[in-house]
Amino acid sequence: MPHTASLFFSLTLSFILHFWLPASSAWPLQRTYNGSSATAIFVFGDSTADPGNNNYINTVIKANFPPYGRDFAQHRPTGRFTNGKLVADMLASAFGVKEYIPAYLDPTLTAKDLLTGVSFASADSGYDSLTAEITGVIPVDKQIEYFKEYVAKVQGLIGKGKALKLIKGALFALSAGTNDFGSNYFLLPLRSKHYNTEEYQQFLLNKLQGHLQALHEMGAEKILVIGLPPVGCLPEQITLNFADGCVDYLNGVAVDYNLKLVNTLSNLQATLLRGSKINYGNIYQPLLDMIGKPEQFENINEVNN
Repeated sequence: MPHTASLFFSLTLSFILHFWLPASSAWPLQRTYNGSSATAIFVFGDSTADPGNNNYINTVIKANFPPYGRDFAQHRPTGRFTNGKLVADMLASAFGVKEYIPAYLDPTLTAKDLLTGVSFASADSGYDSLTAEITGVIPVDKQIEYFKEYVAKVQGLIGKGKALKLIKGALFALSAGTNDFGSNYFLLPLRSKHYNTEEYQQFLLNKLQGHLQALHEMGAEKILVIGLPPVGCLPEQITLNFADGCVDYLNGVAVDYNLKLVNTLSNLQATLLRGSKINYGNIYQPLLDMIGKPEQFENINEVNN
């Protein structure tokens, strides 16, 4: 869905334009988007951010076959769950970091690949580790562990001081949560038997807070957290609920979660993560508008699940 991704990209950029690095920084910066800068880009999350990590693990959740990648370089599938670039790739290109964000588990990664950013994301994953266990993918907490491993590798390449400067100047993006509700809480009984909806929302937010604290302790200062889309408009949810259109109560859960997410991020920035810049990426309303008012987006000819 290249047109959809392009809109998502432009919206996401609007939330990170205030990420500035001091001109005196000793690490070389890439500056191409309205003066904004980044030393590298690191991504965590689900299929919206996975460039192919699932290719290297034992799971059926893969996108390394056609028609995926038909609009990508050389028209080849890479493991990205899209026709072409992911939003993370577009961000990297806009900032002049590189054209594509590679998968951390790719065994062919070079030192240059590592020093300019990688993605740890895994399709079908979530903040709840149970979500990832269902299909044998990489939960976000394991992705954070991989980042710790990454830091050690980079320290070995350029030293601790330069590695810290690289991390402090990098953009960190987290995009997850949809599968926690759509493939876990509303589909399987385990979590819903122990948590009501509000309790599960808080459970996920607590997990996210832990991830953000861990990244901050390792040097992350510029963080973008993407909210939930209209979960009730996902084709699988419409089918499972025998609905003729978007499932309103599921969308209501997403709206409520996003409001709590905004408050959580604001509180974190003012307390535990003081000194960091944390932005919330609102994709809910733009995507809902695309679904409900397609005539306003005449360039969009198809939407793939």
